[in-house]
Amino acid sequence: MKKILWMEKKYEEKWTKEDFANDKDCKDFANSEEATAFMEASVRAGYGDHRLDGNHDGVACE
Repeated sequence: MKKILWMEKKYEEKWTKEDFANDKDCKDFANSEEATAFMEASVRAGYGDHRLDGNHDGVACE
């Protein structure tokens, strides 16, 4: 859990509500870590997970 919290801090500030409102796919991210941080921030903002976690294990774009 600590690693995920660190990832959120690293990436979260770069996204706006407009980013969450637009549909995102795995190809929109540099790696799974970035996609997971985006997915978690998007869920917290009320925009959903963008279907980035296909197997529902909490890690996006594996």
